[in-house]
Amino acid sequence: LSVLAEKGLVNGRFLGLSADGTGYGSDGAVWGCEVMAFDLSGFQRLAHLEYTPMPGGETAIRKPYRMAYSYIRTHIGDIDCGRGYVKEFISSIDEEERSMLNFAIKSGVSPQTSSLGRLFDGVSCLLGICRVNTYEAEGAMKLEATAEEYNTEPYKLEVIDDGSVKTVRLRELFTGILSDIDGGLSPGEVSYRFHITIADVLSGILIDEARVGYDAVVLSGGCFQNLLILRLMMKRLRASGIEVLYNVNTPINDANICIGQAFYGGYRLGR
Repeated sequence: LSVLAEKGLVNGRFLGLSADGTGYGSDGAVWGCEVMAFDLSGFQRLAHLEYTPMPGGETAIRKPYRMAYSYIRTHIGDIDCGRGYVKEFISSIDEEERSMLNFAIKSGVSPQTSSLGRLFDGVSCLLGICRVNTYEAEGAMKLEATAEEYNTEPYKLEVIDDGSVKTVRLRELFTGILSDIDGGLSPGEVSYRFHITIADVLSGILIDEARVGYDAVVLSGGCFQNLLILRLMMKRLRASGIEVLYNVNTPINDANICIGQAFYGGYRLGR
């Protein structure tokens, strides 16, 4: 909505991608990477990242190693956790804390999240870049700064379509990252491959959904402060002939929520 406010758009039907750290979703989960069809009358969720538990809730935001552990335990399973770098990473967490994390992950008491921000945190930790955030988005920003461009292919992620919403599966992402670490790729190379993977899968979903017909694709949320992700996605979407709108004169992160709210409120009151 903040993008529509900036552009002065009150009419039309749009395809949006909201990518950030924490947003309370209509299903009670913590959203943060949602493809939505929307206009000023409402929205329909079309796609999101696979849910992952946030062990300890907000503590998992401050301590990315908790998210890294949750991604591994949730998406690659016990068999693949017993060898290579992943075994070393798991052993780096105190046994008592691991026991608590296992309970939080398996019992269902932890909030579920589809957040791209949390995914950045988890990958940053696995690459040894940031284990604990000392300021907001530290892990994500350092992950972007570490990325070293080279000629490679994205990890091939599975997208499941249940007929109403698409879900991006995360198993192949983490098995690929861990395989590359064991194979000797540098953190910068793995970071870059992760970035092109996220840009590729999200752009692909938007291109596929855009065939229905929308006035434009709208990108917003704090994750688009990551200029590498923004540049990669803009390039592919525009190459497909899609008009892309994003925040230019207003903040692209949470600082802009109030602008979207005021814009929507003004529209509703003026009807």
